[in-house]
Amino acid sequence: MFNHRYALDPGSFMCRFYDYETEAETAVRTCTASENGKVIAVGQEALNYLYRPDDQIQVHYPIDHVQILSSIVPVIHAGLDELGAFDTLFTADLVVTVPDDMQESFQEEWQRELLDVGIHSVRFMPLHTGWHDERPTLHVHSGHSFTQIGIYAEDRIYAEKTIFFAGRQIDENIIAAVRKNGYSILPEDARALREAASDAFWRHRNPTLICNAYAQTGWIRLRIKAETLWPCLKNVFDQITLWTKQALEQVDVEVKESVHQNQIQLSGGLGNCFGLKQSLAFALNIPVVCADKPEKVVIDQMKGWR
Repeated sequence: MFNHRYALDPGSFMCRFYDYETEAETAVRTCTASENGKVIAVGQEALNYLYRPDDQIQVHYPIDHVQILSSIVPVIHAGLDELGAFDTLFTADLVVTVPDDMQESFQEEWQRELLDVGIHSVRFMPLHTGWHDERPTLHVHSGHSFTQIGIYAEDRIYAEKTIFFAGRQIDENIIAAVRKNGYSILPEDARALREAASDAFWRHRNPTLICNAYAQTGWIRLRIKAETLWPCLKNVFDQITLWTKQALEQVDVEVKESVHQNQIQLSGGLGNCFGLKQSLAFALNIPVVCADKPEKVVIDQMKGWR
């Protein structure tokens, strides 16, 4: 029986898949909806149940950094199924990128879950593996649940740190800020506010943003000015910048010079957000390079792992 290779970048917000043979790719939101313990929807379809008044249906976000909070089998199966992995006689081999700080016990748990999908074999690759820098380069990869900061060159790690300040922490800040005014919003609404505020800041505007919120009288349409959300973003950017600065302080002068020459490489979904790139560049006095689609940097790098 022949093997068919796939790549997986499993994020707590989005799982991205790539087929090495057909060069097809897809992505599935990392969430499921279940009723009485049975999964009834996956991905974007599962989010439709958030606003349905049914106490029997629960929406789950199964991945938190390296932890599996609920089964990831439905999400992985959905992504591979979209690529036709189960329509042939080939067995599926999976290359999975994971944060550098993932411990062996977590890898074993992930492997059990992935094998339950019907995968033939699983190979884990550290996140920094795709960064093929000849000279020391500072990478800041900031996604939904964590930020990995490191200085790398070829197979050497000069400094590295994982912190839990990223997109979700901004969303939690927004939820807390709205709660102070007597309203409650869901994480999905907080994320939508973050993205809308970021878009407004990029365009130097301060529009009134609208989202669903729950008040004592029931569900309402909440209106909030974009600028009032800036402290929620800045708090997280300040932490990422602080830890990045500390990583740079750990290395010698020669490595620092190389970092300045190679610039800071920013990736991950939060790279799209207004303020992070500017904060890093201003505080460290080093130019920051961010891809057009930073959320796809990892899966795009994995395409070269033949």
